[in-house]
Amino acid sequence: MDETKKGATGAATPNSAQSVDQMDRNHENSLSQKPVMSQQEKLFSLLPEGRSNAIPMQILAEQLGVDPRSLRAAIARAREAGEIIAGDSAGYYCPASKEELRRYYHTAKRRALSGLRALKAARRLLQEMEGQRRLGDGPEA
Repeated sequence: MDETKKGATGAATPNSAQSVDQMDRNHENSLSQKPVMSQQEKLFSLLPEGRSNAIPMQILAEQLGVDPRSLRAAIARAREAGEIIAGDSAGYYCPASKEELRRYYHTAKRRALSGLRALKAARRLLQEMEGQRRLGDGPEA
């Protein structure tokens, strides 16, 4: 059964099960609670600017309370969403200069092209295995 009943104005009024003081305490508690920060917001709050301030992956993962694999996945999702998070042997950071951004761009481009070359080799092998049919062609009818 509902512990409050609607008064004439539609506002909740206490009944014998809940006092006005208890309602006030509940309201104060709900106002004092801080909003929970999302994992991505926390990640960005921890990322420093500039390579010289880079945070190693293990330390960043510990600060976020996740394992390194989960951290890499979170960074990949942020990058796919258009965020720029640089990472190299020094750790992760937000580029602080045009040169750092250029270095991040060229590194990401090299990685992407390397992946595409691997796919090209796989496509060639599939074509050979399928008797030179083009990849993407459906099964022969």
